Amino acid sequence: MKKAAVYFIGWLIIASLIGLNYFLFNHFLKLNYFKWFIAQGAFISIITGFVYIFREKDTRDLGLISDHPFDFMGAQLQVLGMLFLALGDGLKGGRITKFHLLVDSILTQLILLPLAVILICWFLVVIPCQYVVYFICGAPSRLFETSNLERTVKSTLQSDKEDKPNQKRSFALDIKKKPFEFTNTLAVLFLFILGQIL
Repeated sequence: MKKAAVYFIGWLIIASLIGLNYFLFNHFLKLNYFKWFIAQGAFISIITGFVYIFREKDTRDLGLISDHPFDFMGAQLQVLGMLFLALGDGLKGGRITKFHLLVDSILTQLILLPLAVILICWFLVVIPCQYVVYFICGAPSRLFETSNLERTVKSTLQSDKEDKPNQKRSFALDIKKKPFEFTNTLAVLFLFILGQIL
């Protein structure tokens, strides 16, 4: 019962952010928030994939496609935090002279400040609707996570030469290894189809 209540509160927060964004877009930008999100779906997915390259390669990103609102938002915040940490680590390198250090420091601050604002806006504006999309498109990946099966595809390459035998090769297709990438791909297709319908 307690878990259901927490789940409901998470959905309520997501719905509230979506409602607030709808009002702000309609009132100040004279745009339909939902149509804007669908129209920008492909661009959002590309940016999402770019931002998430900062995560560790072995990370399976289950939180990023979680159906639980708090797990999803927590994973998103973690990725954004990792991005800032990665940018901060890049500032620790040495410089040739103090002048270069001063110039680079000023330029970096001018870049990072707007970037921080953009990332905060991204979390408040994009993530709520993205949760709904990933809630739908992430269902296959979440379901595959419960399975221990791995599909192996085998093929034979025919040789043109009689003295050379045919070559056999195989590769494993395991969507569980890339749940976020698979979900993000489905999200692009989903938003594209939705955009064509609407």
